[in-house]
Amino acid sequence: MIPTFIISILESQRNERAYQIVKNSTLPISIFPGVSINEVKIEGDNIYYCNELIHYNREKCLNLHNRLLSPGEIGCALSNYKLYQTCVQQNLSAILILEDDFEFTTTETEICEILDNLPDPSNFDLCYVQTSPPDKYPKIKPYNKYFYQTDRAYARTHGYIITNRFAREILKSFELHSAADGYLARKTQNDSSYVVYVSYQRFVGLSTLAQESDIERVNSRASLDNSDIFSARRLG
Repeated sequence: MIPTFIISILESQRNERAYQIVKNSTLPISIFPGVSINEVKIEGDNIYYCNELIHYNREKCLNLHNRLLSPGEIGCALSNYKLYQTCVQQNLSAILILEDDFEFTTTETEICEILDNLPDPSNFDLCYVQTSPPDKYPKIKPYNKYFYQTDRAYARTHGYIITNRFAREILKSFELHSAADGYLARKTQNDSSYVVYVSYQRFVGLSTLAQESDIERVNSRASLDNSDIFSARRLG
């Protein structure tokens, strides 16, 4: 079964909940430290994090969203980005990414059965196992009784699988201009070369406790000294 990571900021309220999930689970789950905006330095179109320079395409961001990304969106996007790096650095064929506001909606036995029938990670890019309205994921063609192919990535990233091949491609040209889900959607939109699957039985839902993920909540406390970094909007 593929490795599973829960993104959770260490100082967040839900870190203990994530720890208990890992402790009580028989699945190969571990906690991945989420990116806190307090660890990020933003200078114009440059973001510095852990001695790494990441391009922040503010112009594209404004064109797409008519605003800059919020602290929570930046922290969440960078957290997912760091997991893509982990997937490549550890040469993992694929990983399941869970955000701190998730909950499993079925038994671990059923989850294992579903993931044991996952398509070959060398032959696809993304796979969604999270709940969503049925019309979000149009059925292009079935793969087996557990998965079917859809046309592209969609909103939300609280439960999805990314493969090594797709993580490598993202890392080649990554720039920040959208939240994590928006980035994946735009990356795969109108490009049939990307292969995206969805599980018929979605086993990752949103917790009833989650109005906003702790990744976003903690990062929303960014210093007022940096408020201009996040508040710019396109005029006209």
